Amino acid sequence: MKERLTVDELKNYELNILKFIDYVCKKYDIKYFVNYGTLLGSVRHKGFIPWDDDIDVCMPREDYDKFVRGGSEYLPENYFIQTMESDPKYALNFAKLRDSDTTLFEKHVVDVDINHGVFIDVFPLDGYIKGQNKVLDLRVKEKPVFEEADTNAFSNAISGFGKKLAYKIGETIPNKLKTDLSKMSVPKDNPKFEDCEYVACLVDNFYISPFKREFLGKGVEVDFENLKVNAPEKYDEYLKVLYGDYMKLPPVDQRENHHNFHLADVNKSFREYQEKN
Repeated sequence: MKERLTVDELKNYELNILKFIDYVCKKYDIKYFVNYGTLLGSVRHKGFIPWDDDIDVCMPREDYDKFVRGGSEYLPENYFIQTMESDPKYALNFAKLRDSDTTLFEKHVVDVDINHGVFIDVFPLDGYIKGQNKVLDLRVKEKPVFEEADTNAFSNAISGFGKKLAYKIGETIPNKLKTDLSKMSVPKDNPKFEDCEYVACLVDNFYISPFKREFLGKGVEVDFENLKVNAPEKYDEYLKVLYGDYMKLPPVDQRENHHNFHLADVNKSFREYQEKN
């Protein structure tokens, strides 16, 4: 990464974004949970995984839609909820909350004309019923989906390639069609979140890891650095679905972060860099 700041400075800006997500969700009666490595970090390290530098949250589909539609009302003006609808050249089917006064270019999208502010990923959770949709059934990974993946350079490269491909395809089709295609990851007749015993994030990876909806509950407060954030009530069971023996640290040579950042700068807006090119 071509750095204009330290990793700790980047984390501090991400924490500010997380603080506003927590505020908006409480103000707007939206249910959210820290997820993936953020949940793992909160339980195992009381904050960021030491070698990681991103934050992920998830929301039941109805809450996610509510956040995307109305969350901006309670956010500072420089905060931007990025979706295919709000940022036409954005090509991923989950949202990012970005600080538009900052810069964080990822290598696979450095030349794409989108908002490139420091961000947090916001994922929707959808219902899942085994046997109802053959395509979804094929995507289910029986063992913990992140037990080996996302901890080494190879899987990170594959993830980056997939996102870069998504953007390349997205540049060639109208935005309305792109939005319609993105919804294919969630079948049109997919059961509602609240009607299912099992739920999953269907939009991030090809592989999905359905887990019992009851694991989420109303949530429980956990420490994440200097914040109190909402985690699944039964986070132990949920983390085992994702990571297996999650308290066991990976080998030193696999302790790598997920992102391939090209340039990060919290003192300048990404727009200043785009104007120079």
